Amino acid sequence: MKAFWRLSLLTLGWLAANEGLRAQSAGSSTAPADAASSVDVRKELAELLLLDARHPRSVRFNLGILQNSLYSISGSVPGTYANEAERLTSRAHERLTYDSIDEIFSSGLHNFLEDLLDTCRIIGAEITQTYLYYAVVA
Repeated sequence: MKAFWRLSLLTLGWLAANEGLRAQSAGSSTAPADAASSVDVRKELAELLLLDARHPRSVRFNLGILQNSLYSISGSVPGTYANEAERLTSRAHERLTYDSIDEIFSSGLHNFLEDLLDTCRIIGAEITQTYLYYAVVA
């Protein structure tokens, strides 16, 4: 599973890094039809790996699983949150639910992925703080 996530994030990172390069080269040496189909393929791939609710390897699908798992642990119901990890997970999942791939590409795929990775790091830290660290009573 970790290997797939690395591959997915590397693929998305490659798409983000090459976003500007492809746009520059599309105007100079390639035909407009080739440039348009290249952008379409990149958008379809990013949409599959980020936004697809049914694909078990997409970020949105896995955030939904995490969200449901956190609700099960804390006993919260959807729409509420018992801790910061649940709130951040719900917010990230909703963003992936309601943002379109065109909005993501227009604001910059690289920036979107950096924000998403930062959010995932914070969620991991909050889960660790909430469920793995215990207060020491003297």
